[in-house]
Amino acid sequence: MREQILDTAFKHFVRFGYSKTTISGIADELGKQKSALYYYFRNKEDIFCSIVVLEAENLLTELLGILKEKGDESALLKKYIAHRIRVMYGVAARYNLLKSELFVLLPLIELSRQQFHQYEVDALAVLLGRGVDSGVFGKCDCELNAKVIVNTLKGLEIPMFVRQEFNVDTKEIEAISSLVMNGIKN
Repeated sequence: MREQILDTAFKHFVRFGYSKTTISGIADELGKQKSALYYYFRNKEDIFCSIVVLEAENLLTELLGILKEKGDESALLKKYIAHRIRVMYGVAARYNLLKSELFVLLPLIELSRQQFHQYEVDALAVLLGRGVDSGVFGKCDCELNAKVIVNTLKGLEIPMFVRQEFNVDTKEIEAISSLVMNGIKN
């Protein structure tokens, strides 16, 4: 039932936006009473945060899969950057109706995603460390560089969500990858 609620709520958030989505509307579509939803979630905010957590878990799983692959660390770093940008662009496109509410929702989104941030930084630091050890990357503070790269990529999310200024095409992704690679390559 929990998954059905989240699936229906996701559709409502995408269709109506956060402020116009109601617990009653979600319950009606499911053919349930509001009280059935309150058994699983405290309120609309809790439902929204649960959706954000699910998306963050899925993204982290995909990114960790890339970062743990064996092979050329330079190619894996580029693959990680490209995949992260493309996934976040897809999220921005799905939540297009929420863009007017983004700055109100941003604290909720960041709080929900916060638990995944350090896992991503740690996994990226391991990849950078492997690259340093193999001579692909120059000597560096891998933890610090990983944190900077993750935060830089997260910084692209606002232009994607709000202004739709960032085009997810090969040219722009290559430009970002080149900026990162030129700063870290040996």
